[in-house]
Amino acid sequence: VRDGLTDLFNRRHLGDVLPGMLALARRNNWALAVAIIDLDRFKLVNDEHGHLVGDTVLKSFAALLLAQLRKSDVVCRYGGEEFCVLMPRTTTTQGRRKIDGLLKEWRAVRLYADGKVLGQQTFSAGVAESLAAGGGDESADALLKRADDCALLAKKAGRNCVLAENQELTAGQPAP
Repeated sequence: VRDGLTDLFNRRHLGDVLPGMLALARRNNWALAVAIIDLDRFKLVNDEHGHLVGDTVLKSFAALLLAQLRKSDVVCRYGGEEFCVLMPRTTTTQGRRKIDGLLKEWRAVRLYADGKVLGQQTFSAGVAESLAAGGGDESADALLKRADDCALLAKKAGRNCVLAENQELTAGQPAP
């Protein structure tokens, strides 16, 4: 259930817990926000500095996620440089605020390779919420896809930003 590099939960665990969390949120009429976070230009780090430096970036980001998020949030490594955050009892707006705060913190992190500071670290993220689709019988996969679609749009919009459903892009600024 754990990713060997970051010690975050892995994608298999995400697939196991998300349906239950979604069912609980529906039963109690709570919002469940889901964020997909994709580290920007991560391939360049591996290509220019090697995979050990890339691993350091991934571990540093995982540590930031664990330090900044609530114990009730579920943080998973979704794939290579992609992460998923499940935020129970959190609306789209609250989730975007939280992810915007993470982006601001990540931009302030200074990482080093070969005695030099790596370029500024950024990410692109998308946030979706269970109640936004009417709270009906949407599957966990459909909710993940909505968050992932928002993350893809954030990347296409120039990276270094957060896009929540039915809201405008933000660039590391607190959401209203």
